Amino acid sequence: MITTASPWRDKFSVGTDYMSSKELLCGLWPKDHGEECPNPDTPELFNKYGLPSKSKIPNSSGRPFLWAQRLAGVTGWHPDALLDVKLSKETVAPFLAAIKQRCLARLALKYQLRNLSATKTVKEGAISQPTLLTELSSWKELQQESLPEFFSTRARQHLSDKDSFYEVSVKRGKTTCKAVLALPLEYPISPPFILLEVTCPNGKATSRTDTNVRAIEAELNVHIGELYESGVEYVLTRIVSKLCLCVDVYVEGLGLEPQIKFFINKFKGPDNVLPYVFNSERQYFEHR
Repeated sequence: MITTASPWRDKFSVGTDYMSSKELLCGLWPKDHGEECPNPDTPELFNKYGLPSKSKIPNSSGRPFLWAQRLAGVTGWHPDALLDVKLSKETVAPFLAAIKQRCLARLALKYQLRNLSATKTVKEGAISQPTLLTELSSWKELQQESLPEFFSTRARQHLSDKDSFYEVSVKRGKTTCKAVLALPLEYPISPPFILLEVTCPNGKATSRTDTNVRAIEAELNVHIGELYESGVEYVLTRIVSKLCLCVDVYVEGLGLEPQIKFFINKFKGPDNVLPYVFNSERQYFEHR
């Protein structure tokens, strides 16, 4: 079992405290959240002493992480079980690497959330892009029970009770794009999941009703690996930058705002999809 000191919060903490012990230690191993007994002998031992059986453990008892058992060399609680020194030694290096990566990623995440919550831009790690005219207008944390209908009804298969949820709004002229973002506990190893709703003079649109909104969601979800290419520290910043870039293309391509960006071909295919990929070398937008 692992017990930890009080969560670390500072004057810059916003919403979910990603530097708390719960957030730092959970998910270092795949699906290892410290909520189930990783050792098959443990439920039997609990039953013997009249403690809660099955897998659920009271928080006051600590948390049964699999990596903690491996670090200790524990292989079981039966009388013949021996400490596995080799297993313990082999676990040290990957554990230290995992906790180091988690801490660095969480510090960068705290910095980004602090700036986004104040509707500021973050320069570090921004994607290569032309001047953005779409601006970040609001950013707030959401509770799962208060998720907008357009998100909750379509994203159930992608959601976990350990996710954190945020709503970001960006605006250009009379067009507003609201994005709801699910941030996994394992972020940035596991990427965020994002759905959009665009409100413009033509009405409201989601990926179910507008092929260009669907294309923007694909840029942020399907092709998110491109935003990881220059490192994982500022992925969230790049997502917001990419969203603003795509909204610029959307409003200019559909004639909602004056076009100042250069498109080689404006529309592609029968769905009239706009070009959302920026070629930084040649300074124009192109289709995939």
